[in-house]
Amino acid sequence: MSAFSNRLQMRFPAISWEPTAQDATKRSPRMNEQSQTATEKKRDVSSDIVKGLAIFLMVYGHIIHVGSLSYVQDGLVRVIYTLHMPIFLILSGFYFTGFKEPKEGVRRILSRLIRPYVIFGGLYLIALMLSEHFLHIRTANSAPTSFQEFFETLVLHPKGGYWFLHTLVILQLSICIGALIGSAKGEAYSLCFGLAFIMIADMLTLVSDRSVVFFCIGVAIGRPRSTVPKSLLLGLALLGTTLYENDGVPFAAIGLTTVAWDMGALLVVMSLSAHVQKFAISEYIAWLGRNSLAVLVFHTALLQAVKPFIPQLLAIDATGFTYSVISVLAGSLGSVLMFWLLDRLNLSKHLLGIHRSYSPVKF
Repeated sequence: MSAFSNRLQMRFPAISWEPTAQDATKRSPRMNEQSQTATEKKRDVSSDIVKGLAIFLMVYGHIIHVGSLSYVQDGLVRVIYTLHMPIFLILSGFYFTGFKEPKEGVRRILSRLIRPYVIFGGLYLIALMLSEHFLHIRTANSAPTSFQEFFETLVLHPKGGYWFLHTLVILQLSICIGALIGSAKGEAYSLCFGLAFIMIADMLTLVSDRSVVFFCIGVAIGRPRSTVPKSLLLGLALLGTTLYENDGVPFAAIGLTTVAWDMGALLVVMSLSAHVQKFAISEYIAWLGRNSLAVLVFHTALLQAVKPFIPQLLAIDATGFTYSVISVLAGSLGSVLMFWLLDRLNLSKHLLGIHRSYSPVKF
């Protein structure tokens, strides 16, 4: 190093700055939220891939299948219904940590689940009423006929794809309330109180037996682990055993064989997803999984928007396959686009309780 360089370094020494706690308090809430997100433990990409597949199948299952091949698609949907939502519930329970900080958990449930559910679930019911009474469009669910039925449907017995958000609200809120009561005696008491509230909700038919079982399985698995288990051989063994016991027919009734069937499916898909992460398509599926809330919120309305074009699409393809493809793309990709639009319009913080709802593709 030259003498000039030495003198320059002595006169203008390198300056380093380490943020202090006081500096952190001066940050805006949005900066703190972004900093917290950046420092959070990295999620297992395999889980996002599985969620992306499950949410894609959910959209397909919510389509009214028409055309000459509708019976084939209906048979496929019956198989899908034994898998996709149980997997979603297990993953939801696995990653739920509201019982550790119940007050923060309640706040997040109010802003990120209840708020979008009430807004968009209510809009869905209004859309059903318009479709049935004014546009005369056939819908899978009947529209409310009075304000009382509207209120009861929204609060107690939701229709369409919004039942999942309603179920998450009941299950997670029950755990958080139990944690608030039992927090003084430890985590075990908190979970016990939470399970007691879940059982009460189940007896009141606010949630289904299947939802309770699979969500609680996810919570139980998530207690000692930081990543969702993956085992291809064990998963195949569980699937094969349950198919053998039920003469090769998937089923919907809750029971030990049902749990084994869905756990086997989860283990298989988790194991396979860990091996396909090197392919670009896996990132797009994971991207859909990270934006699964968008699909849960918007897909029902977007599927409804495609229905008026059924006659034209059947004229192009009488099998109904083209209609199904367009509906799935509209319900999945269109929903994610809606979240992107909410961010661009700065509406996410008002409708969803967060500053940034859309998660971009990451390579």
